[in-house]
Amino acid sequence: MVALSPPPILTIYRRSGCPLCDEIDAALVEILADRAALGLAVPAVAAVDVDADPATAAAYGGIVPVLSIGGTELPLVTSPRQAKRFLARLLDRSEEHTSELQSLAYLVCRLLLEKK
Repeated sequence: MVALSPPPILTIYRRSGCPLCDEIDAALVEILADRAALGLAVPAVAAVDVDADPATAAAYGGIVPVLSIGGTELPLVTSPRQAKRFLARLLDRSEEHTSELQSLAYLVCRLLLEKK
């Protein structure tokens, strides 16, 4: 039996008092609920206040909100559509790859290669 990997983490770099950050937060609630209803991968969410740390503020302060999954970032997210496409591109590709790696054909190939 293949163990399932934990869900990826979606990090949202934001700041309080940022209307655009608030809009994207609200949109993400809907986007993630839609993904869950469709049976698609839903990441765990971590919010980072960029003003809590000077280094983070220097890196992200001028481009919030920023979405990040596994090191891939989408700076200055200005629309729910951008966020939705970003999640689909990263999560659905990852899910397809995982399914492919769990397939019987992959298992047979891997076992044959291990015998050599």
